Amino acid sequence: MGKPIDFIHAPVPGLNDSLGAQIDGFLRRMKPGVSWLRENWGLSRWPDLNQHPARGLRRLDGGVSLAEVWLRVEYQALVALPESQGVLFGIRVAAHPLAAVKADATAAAGLARALRTMPDAMAAYKGLASSRERIVQLLEE
Repeated sequence: MGKPIDFIHAPVPGLNDSLGAQIDGFLRRMKPGVSWLRENWGLSRWPDLNQHPARGLRRLDGGVSLAEVWLRVEYQALVALPESQGVLFGIRVAAHPLAAVKADATAAAGLARALRTMPDAMAAYKGLASSRERIVQLLEE
């Protein structure tokens, strides 16, 4: 809270270098009363909304089964605040079993492609370095 966007995005590999200036400019041009929506995704071994590292939840690994993998979608909203000139950033998280994704051939192919083409640094950041090959296999078998 109260941190600049480049500080918040610092852990995301390559983001500040490739898009930092554009993101900063976009946020500065936001007008109060207008909301911007976006989505982000990740994969987890748990459907729980609270996945803070302090909970010690078991991470994805190369031995996961279809029933153990969840697609987490973050529905994000950005709203410019008129008095503070800040930006309110809200997130709603939904967890979907990987089996449901696999049941939709288009979604399964898209997720498998995203995992296969993801740069190694991004896979590590998302906690997928040791599990993405297995997850692609689960989606394609």
